[in-house]
Amino acid sequence: MELLRKREIISEAWHEFFILDKKDVYGIDKIIKESWIRSKNYDIDLFNEIILDTDEIEQQKSIQKHSHLIEIAKPYMMDLYHIIKKSDYMITLVDKEGYILAAIATPNILDNTNINIMNLSEKRVGTNAMGTCLYLDKPIQTWGREHCYTAFHSYTTSAAPIHDYNGELIGCIGITGFADILSSHTLGMAIAIANAIESQIHLSYSNIINQSISDGIIVIDNENKIVSINKTALNILELKDHNQIGKNINKILKLPLDLNYIMEENLSFYNKKFTIELNNNSIICELSITNLENNFESRGLIIVIKKIEDENFNKLIKGNQLFSFKDIIGESSVIKETIKLGHIASNGDSNILIMGESGTGKELFAQSIHNNSSRKKQPFIAINCGALPVNLVESELFGYEKGAFTGGQI
Repeated sequence: MELLRKREIISEAWHEFFILDKKDVYGIDKIIKESWIRSKNYDIDLFNEIILDTDEIEQQKSIQKHSHLIEIAKPYMMDLYHIIKKSDYMITLVDKEGYILAAIATPNILDNTNINIMNLSEKRVGTNAMGTCLYLDKPIQTWGREHCYTAFHSYTTSAAPIHDYNGELIGCIGITGFADILSSHTLGMAIAIANAIESQIHLSYSNIINQSISDGIIVIDNENKIVSINKTALNILELKDHNQIGKNINKILKLPLDLNYIMEENLSFYNKKFTIELNNNSIICELSITNLENNFESRGLIIVIKKIEDENFNKLIKGNQLFSFKDIIGESSVIKETIKLGHIASNGDSNILIMGESGTGKELFAQSIHNNSSRKKQPFIAINCGALPVNLVESELFGYEKGAFTGGQI
């Protein structure tokens, strides 16, 4: 009797608000009323399905993009299905934009449902548990005519949000049944399955971080704050403990990279040799960086560090090149004057042109100038221009814009 009275109150409120356009309606929850107001502002069609020409394409794109989420969620959805399959329910997984990623339903609810909507966001179908859950980023249950769209008046749905390892909303899970049976337990089940999926996401994420014990692995968010750092990375970087979590990576170590640019441009690279400056010490490492992407936006970076033990490379990259000015042997006034000019040149930032015949020691002077300059801790890179095509020398030395030719990068 109480359920029947509740149905009458909500039905009357829905009719007054959406049909009679009354602003003041009573007997409905504040959250539902606020969603009704948003739905009216979205100009939702209360009676007709809205399926855009692009919906199927966008849905397939989302399914591909969220394949990992679907893979994690499916077993939990199946376990829940086996528990409630005799009670006529449907379990639905949607992304943060409202596109349906996966659904499992009992035969009876399928036979009595003729809805082909692919997107359940509030902007598309108005108030509904999954769309409103995504808008609020909190669990919610909607029942009968609390739904804006008339095709949903026969159903009740409980939904709970799902977040990634970084706490970002990535979708939600919904449990839908017929409106003549209203149970608060379904909201608890939705929350439980959402929590289980989130826990598995975190576990999967941790496995990625620790899958290679021999490599140091640091994960940072899109504000350069350290989210995770394994023991190997702490050892390589001579850091004492895991209290680095939450710190800005740029305040702990000096990387010769613009991490913000790497995130903005969604760049990744593997096994590149760099010098890392840390507490007055230079550590020579191979770095691999992978973007953590979500909805085409970088959510941070995975930085894999391998310490290089090659003494010859360490000697080269630390600035202890094969030659310095003291290695140049000669007593003539010409050679002494040239060494003096080399010292002067090493103190400036201007480009330097060294000319001379083959075998006169041009690279000897180039290395000596570099070794005596403010960049002595950076690598000295020799390029054999004679081995490069004339039209590529300029690009090799000074760079080129991305896309300037096939495979071009900055």
